[in-house]
Amino acid sequence: MDANIIAAFKHHHRRLHLQNDLDRDDAGAADLYKVDQVTAMRWSLMAWSEISITTIANCFKHTGLMNGPTSPAVEGVVLAGDIQQPVQQDADLVDQEEQQVEKDLESALQRLPLRNPMSIASLLNPVDEEPTVHAELSDAEIIKLVQDAKEEEGEAEEEVVTHSIAEKLAALALSISILDLSQDRDRAAHRSLCRI
Repeated sequence: MDANIIAAFKHHHRRLHLQNDLDRDDAGAADLYKVDQVTAMRWSLMAWSEISITTIANCFKHTGLMNGPTSPAVEGVVLAGDIQQPVQQDADLVDQEEQQVEKDLESALQRLPLRNPMSIASLLNPVDEEPTVHAELSDAEIIKLVQDAKEEEGEAEEEVVTHSIAEKLAALALSISILDLSQDRDRAAHRSLCRI
């Protein structure tokens, strides 16, 4: 779980990408969306540095991971418990920051020469990137599934197949006929089987 930090990062990164597209359009570039790897890496650094400590702290507050006693201080690291603003104030500030980034993205999309621009929501959260949703089971449901599986295994083990004497003799005769009596090992097995 990324605590929505990745979503905040994507907002900032895509804003930088769209700004680049606009700059290339203004310069008359043939391919508006061409980006080299170094530029994309710089955008990643810039996008990460634009995400405020308050945003990260607020994202982690929603996970419940930071509700316990505060960890020992680590030099250069600001923990969520070290930020003295109330949670609601943090949430409002984060919402305002992210709304501003979304407005910037919308503005950039409208200025680009696009025929059918996608919505900001689709741009920021493509369907292909959505996690596959699985049914969440309660502890009781998981226990029941495990117990049912064990019962099915037990039932399968309880089914003992019995063979008639004729079937047993036919299987023994087949085993004896397969043996190669020219081999010492097979002759020993033949003698043992004949005693049965």
